[in-house]
Amino acid sequence: MKSILLSTFLLITVLSNAQTVDIDNTGGTSGLIGLGANHYHASESIYTDAEIGNGNFTSAATAIEKIAFKAVAVGAATSFGNVNIYLKNIPSTSTTLTTGTYTTAGYTLVFSGTVVINSTGFTNITLSTTFVRNAGDNLQLLVERSDNAAHAGFNYQTSNGNSVNLTLTTTR
Repeated sequence: MKSILLSTFLLITVLSNAQTVDIDNTGGTSGLIGLGANHYHASESIYTDAEIGNGNFTSAATAIEKIAFKAVAVGAATSFGNVNIYLKNIPSTSTTLTTGTYTTAGYTLVFSGTVVINSTGFTNITLSTTFVRNAGDNLQLLVERSDNAAHAGFNYQTSNGNSVNLTLTTTR
């Protein structure tokens, strides 16, 4: 398996090769990322090319096929419905998210369905559409959940900032 750990709450996997890239800069925990706790959830994160590795996931043969969220505490309502996960390549100069409303423009929908998290650790999600990164570009992730169900008590491992500059706003 080829895999990459993004912000320690996201693991990206390619089945054809064995590789793991761990991104864990200033890890903490939060119930506001991953799949969230409220009735609805949306979050975006940026991962730099340096964090992922310039040549990783850059061809159809090595495309991202799985991701994973790392739960450090499991709460109630372990089935998360109506989950959409999107990925997009962004220029390496794009390293900060601005405040405001998110949009799915430019993203590729790579997963739509239900995710069940019933134990701590990584929960793998097989993507319905593989994703190829552009070498030299950063990667942006958008997670939406619209199941109108509370998921109290969940906490996910996080990383604040990135390896280029820990003060950048790379998650919103």
